[in-house]
Amino acid sequence: MKRHTIKWYNTRTTTTQHTNTNKTENTTNMSTTIGLYSKKVEEEINKQIHLQLEVAYAIDAAYCYFARTGVALTHVGKFFKEVAKIEKEIACKYIKYQLLRGGKVNFTNIPAPQTEFVGKDKSDVQYAFEEALKHQKRIENQLRHTFEVATSEKDPETEQFIQQRMQGNVMCMYKFASFIGQLSRIGTDGSGLFEFDRRMKKEEEKTHAVYKQIRG
Repeated sequence: MKRHTIKWYNTRTTTTQHTNTNKTENTTNMSTTIGLYSKKVEEEINKQIHLQLEVAYAIDAAYCYFARTGVALTHVGKFFKEVAKIEKEIACKYIKYQLLRGGKVNFTNIPAPQTEFVGKDKSDVQYAFEEALKHQKRIENQLRHTFEVATSEKDPETEQFIQQRMQGNVMCMYKFASFIGQLSRIGTDGSGLFEFDRRMKKEEEKTHAVYKQIRG
């Protein structure tokens, strides 16, 4: 009887330990949402993270293009470099928000960006800014969709978080569109583009400060 009791106790202990181990393994792979955080909203925030990183990657490519010795529009390149840096910072804000709400951050592959900015009947600078504006419009569309999902899921915290970035993104698109308007007047005139690059140096600090402020 005594041996049987010991055997039963050991079996029970082993079973309990095995159950606890499985429970620990399962818990490790799960994230516990904090408050009412919808899975749909969590997915949209992950899309926003991916898009921000993709845009940062693409704008970094523009910086590398204008920094080449064969192009050498240094201050245009520096502007794109700063914009790419800020886009990465914004992606980090989304990551922080996702974790704050108890969500899980999913990273996916980012496609290779274009590395040449030669446009037909327009300067490479204008073409690059037009591409940058397209990227900002993609961000705007995703922001609107995320806001709509947050509204339908009754998530006011995410609504407020996204709305702040929507307002900033409108200002960014306005800034890029203004540059494109100026560049369309300059056309492919080399001296005009050189002067535009010099002017970017004079406005560099002001532009970057405003851009960073409006993007939050």
